[in-house]
Amino acid sequence: FIYTWGNTVDGLKVQATLGDSSWVPTVNVFVANLGPLGFNTFRMLVVDLMHKCELGTWKALFMHLLHLLYTLLGGDNLVAILNQRFRQVPSYNNGIICRFSSNTLEMKRLAAQDFEDILQV
Repeated sequence: FIYTWGNTVDGLKVQATLGDSSWVPTVNVFVANLGPLGFNTFRMLVVDLMHKCELGTWKALFMHLLHLLYTLLGGDNLVAILNQRFRQVPSYNNGIICRFSSNTLEMKRLAAQDFEDILQV
């Protein structure tokens, strides 16, 4: 409606429709060809949390969660159980998720792929 009815991108009608969602009114190949068929182009895009979140942010959040776990009564035992559970996760689909080390939560020598695997599990 934005383009076919001649509404301006920064006009009141467009702002009322888009609201606070930060959507940008853009016509692309998907919208032009699949939109008239009722296809929702947003539903075809899968969100990957690892790409929505910076590696450093995920690492900091994970470390914070571990610190919280340590502060609980019997925290050392809880961390050991969590390490054991990570160790029980089998590798998946030829290395997409690799087998975890015996002390995953120590977080020594972990690469970005390792943090991605931790997030996926």
